[in-house]
Amino acid sequence: GSTFHFMVPLEEVHVEAKSQLTEPQPQLMGRSILIVDDNKSNRRILGGYTYSWGMMPLVMASPEDALMRIERGDEFDIAILDVNRQNMDGVKLAGSIRKYNKAMPLVVLTSIGQRVPADHAYLNKPIKPSQLCKILTELLSRQPPPRPSLYSPPIFKPAKRLEQAP
Repeated sequence: GSTFHFMVPLEEVHVEAKSQLTEPQPQLMGRSILIVDDNKSNRRILGGYTYSWGMMPLVMASPEDALMRIERGDEFDIAILDVNRQNMDGVKLAGSIRKYNKAMPLVVLTSIGQRVPADHAYLNKPIKPSQLCKILTELLSRQPPPRPSLYSPPIFKPAKRLEQAP
C-alpha cells in the first residue's frame, strides 16, 4: 500500500474553439469528388468532411454503380476508393476507372500493411480529417481549377415555422 505523488511541468496550450477543418477550404471549394465505400459510416463521414470543405461529393456504396457513372462520362476532379471490397476491391476499381479517365487523381483507403500500386495515392485507415484534407489539397493543386459556373455554395435557411389554424 504505497502512495506516490509526482508533478509534471507542462505548458498551457490555447486551442481555437472552432477547427479550421470544419470550414470551407478555398483550395477544395467547387471540386467534385467521387467516394466509393461499402461501409455506411465511412461514406457518411467522408461525405461530411468533403461537403463541409465546399466540395461536391457523390457518395456511392457500389463500385459497379460508380464505374457506370464514369463510363457514361460523368466527370470528377478526384475519387476516394476503399480497397477492402467484397466484389470489386478499390485497386481493381481504380484500374477500371483508368480505362476511362487516366488523369483523375485517385486516393485508395487501405488498412496498415496493404499494398497499392505506385500510381495511386493512399491513406491508411482510420482516416484523420487533417490527413484527408492535406492529400486532397496536394493532388488537386496539380489540376486545373474548377469551372465556376458548376458550383454554387449551399444556402442554408432556417425552416419556416408553420402556424396551426384554429
